[in-house]
Amino acid sequence: MNDTEVDPRKYIIKALDDKPLDDENEALDKYLREVIPFMDYVGIIKIGKRAFTKLGPRIVKGIQKLGFDIFLDLKFNDIPETVKSAVYEATCLGVQIINVHAMGGTVMMEYAVAGREEALKEHPELSRPLLIAVTVLTSWSQKRINEELLIPGTINEIAEHFAIMAKNCRFDGIVCSINELQYLQSRCHLPRDFSYITPGTRPDWHEEDDDQERTATPEIAIRNGTSGMVMGRPLATVEAAKKSYDEVEKALIAKAAEID
Repeated sequence: MNDTEVDPRKYIIKALDDKPLDDENEALDKYLREVIPFMDYVGIIKIGKRAFTKLGPRIVKGIQKLGFDIFLDLKFNDIPETVKSAVYEATCLGVQIINVHAMGGTVMMEYAVAGREEALKEHPELSRPLLIAVTVLTSWSQKRINEELLIPGTINEIAEHFAIMAKNCRFDGIVCSINELQYLQSRCHLPRDFSYITPGTRPDWHEEDDDQERTATPEIAIRNGTSGMVMGRPLATVEAAKKSYDEVEKALIAKAAEID
């Protein structure tokens, strides 16, 4: 995923519906039926904690068979050896993106990289997944970070610190809000192929209130260098997904024209 790509699907990440489901087989069928109509508009499916806890690798394999890439959004954050083992297993699943909390620290992040490399060495047929570090959750506000979590500094400064940690630990990229993206790219001297996954992407026409504190439009995200945009609620229906696809395509064409 980079700025020269023009296929909007490479940039659009759909989060699975998070509704409670009782029967495992019915849940799997429901999820697969849910994503099939989006194949023309979405390239990456984000599998989070609820779906994976319910169905485990079954949901990953089922969606992979449909032709989607997988963002396994489990945000690993634990003692280093545990995270190493988790990333090893995630790599063996053949997913394209794995994320880890940068707040776990450099030793944990280095173990995460080691877990991926061990899996790739033992299974050379696997493709190399992107290993990305979560910086500052988009549900966190400045007030909450400083007063509740007792973390000093601005959101930009905290995200910058975690982004540099990720680079130094040989991660492939980070998760950050679009609000921090331009700041990070202008200050951190990150690799040209560094990936930026931006949750909280909301098209102009999306008006629903939600729990995201820091959001922006696809146009702003693409202009600032996003590699992939997580759009949960704006992709709730096929009609909405088509509108989002068209907006992303328009922004990509505009940016390509600026580069030329």
